[in-house]
Amino acid sequence: MNRRTFLKSLLFAGGATLASGSVYAWQSVNLEVSRERIEVEGLRQKLRVVALSDLHDPCYYLSTSDLVRSINAEKPDVLILAGDMFSTRNFEDLIIGFSEANTGCAKLAALGNWEYQLHLNQAGLRKCYQKAGIKLLVNDTIEAFGLKILGLDDLLHGSPNFKLCDNRPS
Repeated sequence: MNRRTFLKSLLFAGGATLASGSVYAWQSVNLEVSRERIEVEGLRQKLRVVALSDLHDPCYYLSTSDLVRSINAEKPDVLILAGDMFSTRNFEDLIIGFSEANTGCAKLAALGNWEYQLHLNQAGLRKCYQKAGIKLLVNDTIEAFGLKILGLDDLLHGSPNFKLCDNRPS
């Protein structure tokens, strides 16, 4: 292979790598909405559940107010913040922003590994969630809509209490 062919190949490979990396980055910062219908035995009414995870705020592509508008557009009965909500130690603005999410719905949160990796003050985090009207479930359960909803602690960095999973009605 001569020098000119080598340089063209190198330039092509570099461009392809840059293009594929850009597509991946664009895809990974988009809000993905998926709708599923699930039958739950014994459920007294139909529920609309919005589950949000791996936000890794701050999000430079989506403001909290835009996110809350998207949540409210779904008219949820239950909002679940399923962990990895932050990528910095500044969590107050995002959590307080969720207080504007459909005020009639049950709002629940759980911790992910990022909340532990950031060494977030759990008492402060819990207090902030509470101020926003969100129940933080860490190895805890709540009864809502005829369901027992369980929030386990993070598997990687927390101490999940799996015995809570076996606490079924007889």
